[in-house]
Amino acid sequence: METRGSFKDKVLMPGETRREQVANNWKMWGPRGLLLSHGFFEFGIAFLIKPISVRQIAMRSQDIEELRTFGVLELFRRKAKEIDALGMYVAYQHRGWTPRLAWQVRTKLVPVIVRTVALAWYAAAVDAGIATGPKA
Repeated sequence: METRGSFKDKVLMPGETRREQVANNWKMWGPRGLLLSHGFFEFGIAFLIKPISVRQIAMRSQDIEELRTFGVLELFRRKAKEIDALGMYVAYQHRGWTPRLAWQVRTKLVPVIVRTVALAWYAAAVDAGIATGPKA
């Protein structure tokens, strides 16, 4: 950000008053703050990706058909909304890592993310003439 040029300005959260600044910094850096919570959520997802099989994440013909129907940007928007509707991060914020959340990440989140990224690369390869298939 251009308005936050120094290291101190980038690390400390702003506020209108000193009290608001302390509150904003606590929300960001405190024990249940955004940075720490989000970091542990991402770490948990990274940990859960390892045991996923190729069969679980492989592109299917219906994925390519979806790409053909909606195109890359709209497909990405739809998948983001689909993931958001699961409410995983909100559940994590309330209860932390649970077996149900780990199951959702393994069976729903990661396959959707991997397939969507693979489809975007596939569409780019088709557009570049490197691969054959439906133009997205």
